[in-house]
Amino acid sequence: MTLTSYPFTVQLGEGIDPAVAHYAHVAFARLPEAGAPTHLRIITDHDPANTHPIRARVLLPGHHSATALAENPRKAVDELVERLLASAGRS
Repeated sequence: MTLTSYPFTVQLGEGIDPAVAHYAHVAFARLPEAGAPTHLRIITDHDPANTHPIRARVLLPGHHSATALAENPRKAVDELVERLLASAGRS
């Protein structure tokens, strides 16, 4: 199975499961190539009071970025993909 024709860098913060990198590549493969990310960073806010401790930030072509906050890394990736797909549908 081809994951993507446009590989991108996935940077995971401390404590993030390495399998999330593969999950992100599969999820972002749904985007049109023109909207493909160049870099994805997923980190954890270690504040136990934070209900959405995961921050995912994706860099896109043209120096644009998008950020998602979620309760786990996969949900953060899914939120970014859905947001970018919706944005691509409007253009």
